[in-house]
This record gives sequence, structure tokens and C-alpha cells, in this order.
Amino acid sequence: MDKINVKDRLTYLAETFDVFECDGEESVNKKIESLVKEGYTPKVISSRTGVVLAILSVKVNDKERITQTISVCSSVFADMISADPTDNKMYLQWMLNLFVRLLKTNKDEDVEIATRLVVEDLPQANKYLSVFEDNKRKRKFKELCKGSYVLKHVSDPTDINQYKSLSQLFDAVDPFIEKEPSALERTLQKFVDIGQAEIPVRDRKFTLFVPKTTEANVAFEDFANWCTARKGNGMF
Repeated sequence: MDKINVKDRLTYLAETFDVFECDGEESVNKKIESLVKEGYTPKVISSRTGVVLAILSVKVNDKERITQTISVCSSVFADMISADPTDNKMYLQWMLNLFVRLLKTNKDEDVEIATRLVVEDLPQANKYLSVFEDNKRKRKFKELCKGSYVLKHVSDPTDINQYKSLSQLFDAVDPFIEKEPSALERTLQKFVDIGQAEIPVRDRKFTLFVPKTTEANVAFEDFANWCTARKGNGMF
């Protein structure tokens, strides 16, 4: 996508999520005044240090129907743009939707998660989205997601909008994040590489290791009391 189209996307999202200037008390008060004139009752959402992040506004019409709207602070919008690793900013709307959906519940725990997302977790979001973008088209990625119990609700793992939290996205990309493997992990992978074992499932919480030889099975000698995990056993 060229720069003109990216600019159009950012303009569209800024309008959709009612992005407002929040570079000082005067600009925030001006936004609040405009919302009040439209019949809303605004509530400022701030970080623990007092930094304004958004405004939750509620309006009740003559039929007692409630309308909620979230106005996103321009600094939050800018930080999310920076956190999106793609040139065309294709994941920006997903981050905005996560933030807004949590705030609209008006529950303390959800507001805390939303606040943490934009104050602390955007570097992690950038990392997870980068891994997602690099691996979502791979067959192995789709297979691992399909085999993960914690992602059972995700029918299309390549669709970012099916991930309802940053934690769920981590569950999907975790097997593809480069880590310093432990001694056990290195040992297990060694047996897989030489064809003596399989790892059909690996996600954030579980690794299913299927040994095919006695040697591969005794890799767990220091971690389990199974007779089959002992060297020289005749039970394999």
C-alpha cells in the first residue's frame, strides 16, 4: 500500500475512533465541552500517573436507550501507529478495537487491562504482531493453532480479528518466538531432529513430546520417576 492509502487509512481510523488532541488540560477540556454539547456525559480515562488516555461518553435518549462512545487520545493513537510493525498499518484497527472494547465494559478490571495495554504492553504487541505477520501464512502456524486448546475458538488463525486479547495472540505466536532453549528443550529438539521423537503440539502452556526410542524416552530421567524414563529399563 502506498503512502497516500496509508494516510487515508489513518485519517479514517482517527475519525472512526474520535481521536482528539490531548497535549494539555485546555485541549482535553475543550473536547469534554464539545461532548457535553452533544448530550453526552463524559468520563476521562487516565493512567495511574494522571496521563489522559481516552474519554468514555454516555448518552441516554428519550427511549432510555444508552449510547456509548470512546474518544481516543492522540498520543495513544500515535503510540499504536508506532507499535504496528506493518508498512500499511494493517493491525492498527485491531489494537484500537481491543482498547475500546475493554473500556466500554466500564468494569474496573477491564479498564485496568486497557490502560496497561497502551501504557506498558505496546512493545509486546509490536513483537507479537511482527511474529504473527511473519508466520501466519505458514502451514505449521495454522496446524499449531488448530491443535491448541486455548485457541479452540479461533476458526481462522490467520485472521487477526479473531484474537480477542494480546494474551490470545501470544498463545498463537509463542512457538515462533525465538527463545534461549533450556537444556531439556535442546535435548528434546535433538531427538526430533534425528527422527527419534515427534512434537506434534507445542504452545504457550503445553508441549507434547512423543518418543520413538528408548534413548529419547530417558530424556526425562531427571524429571520423572517413570520406569520407562530410566536408563537400561526393559519396559519401553
